[in-house]
Amino acid sequence: MQLFKSVTPSSAGVSTSVVVPPGTYSHFYFRFDADASAAETITRDIGRIRLNLNGKEIVNLDFDLLQFINDLEGGYPEAVQNEGGVCSYTALLPAFYKDMENVFYVGEDDRLVIYFNYNSTQIDKIEQDDSFQIGGIHSRGQQTYWRTMFQEIPNLINGTSPETFEAVENLVSLYYNNSNITRILMEVDGEVIVNAEAETIQSISNILNQKEASYSSIYKIDLTQGNSIGKLLSDEIKITFTTSDTDTPDLVFNGIMFDDRRLTKSRNSFLNQYTRRVRRKVGKGSEIPAEIKNAPIIGQPQPVPMPSPEPPLT
Repeated sequence: MQLFKSVTPSSAGVSTSVVVPPGTYSHFYFRFDADASAAETITRDIGRIRLNLNGKEIVNLDFDLLQFINDLEGGYPEAVQNEGGVCSYTALLPAFYKDMENVFYVGEDDRLVIYFNYNSTQIDKIEQDDSFQIGGIHSRGQQTYWRTMFQEIPNLINGTSPETFEAVENLVSLYYNNSNITRILMEVDGEVIVNAEAETIQSISNILNQKEASYSSIYKIDLTQGNSIGKLLSDEIKITFTTSDTDTPDLVFNGIMFDDRRLTKSRNSFLNQYTRRVRRKVGKGSEIPAEIKNAPIIGQPQPVPMPSPEPPLT
């Protein structure tokens, strides 16, 4: 793990930002820790995470929603709440969706910036000893895509509310947290892919994410099959909610932004690192399996040619 930046939120202003150093990461992590004022409890809605790649935003969602997604899909995230005492929270932003092999590859010529906008309502409750850390978990691998995450908050009326969300690129899943939703009809590029009662969706979400007890902080509609991620080229999402009351649910659209040029760059970087490590071991006389020592890339690694930019779709 590598700490990128540590600040004191009570004196950091409205936001914190950090430029991610070149490297390969499986996750970015966020950790908040502070003592709350007397009779106050700092809750997990401490702010919003944004990820910007070379001027293009690819992640924009609240910290507490990311924590709920972590809890649904992975292990229990740190969430300590003490009135007038220590309040601590940790969340992870993964590079992958299901496959666990995709990474964040940040090259020397990239500018990947993490922004965190604080929720002043919670920050004002800080008494002392506050810190907020942003960092990355180093990994080895190749990057095929960026996992995009965007939060939307529609205004739903009591009854049926059709909502259209455009430019959600290659949607693979939808997360939502709302107890007043009773049914969801979902169309992707004109094709109905979900038409079910909320209780059924919630039950299936808990089963597929292997929850050992009923989980109601957030639910997930998975649009992929198994662990496969294809180029789903979806660009228009229409959702019709049936609700028992007016409400403003949190929706998180999880998409995949494919990047063939980054795959080439990350693959070449991975092969070069791999070759150097094996050559060092060979030079030291270390025992190495024959299938590794005699692999073609050890003798003369061949960089993968950079693909030509694809013409725009018409």
